[in-house]
Amino acid sequence: MTTNRQLIVLANKLGIKDFNVLVSPDEFKPLRNNQFRIVNIVTTQPIGHWCLASRIDDEYIYFDSFGCVPPDSVLEKCFNGNDYIGCDDEVQNGHSSECGVFALFVAYKLSLGEKYVDVLYELPYGNINH
Repeated sequence: MTTNRQLIVLANKLGIKDFNVLVSPDEFKPLRNNQFRIVNIVTTQPIGHWCLASRIDDEYIYFDSFGCVPPDSVLEKCFNGNDYIGCDDEVQNGHSSECGVFALFVAYKLSLGEKYVDVLYELPYGNINH
C-alpha cells in the first residue's frame, strides 16, 4: 500500500492543487470546492484502503477502486450529506495494493479538468494482478 507521505510527494510532483491525504476518519472535514482528498477508509493495521473524495464545481465525487459506496464517515464529514457521483465497478482486484495509485490517478485527471466519467474509461477494470 502506498503511504500517505508517498501520495503527497507524488501529488506535488504532478502539480495537483488543494490536495491532502487523511489517514483517519477523525481527520475528515467538509470539502471545499475544487479540493482533492485521498482518505483512508479502513484503519485497521496493517491494512488500509485509500479512496478519493473530491468536490469539483460543487459536484461531490467519490472513487473507490473496489467499487464500494462511501462509508458514513465520508458521507457525513466530507460531503455534508450531499449527493455524490461514484463508480460501482471494481478496478482493483483483492490481491492488489494499488488503491492509493488509482485514487491519485483519478485526482490528477480531475485536476486537469477531465470529466469523471471520461477518467473512469481510462482505468483497467480488474486487470491489475499483483
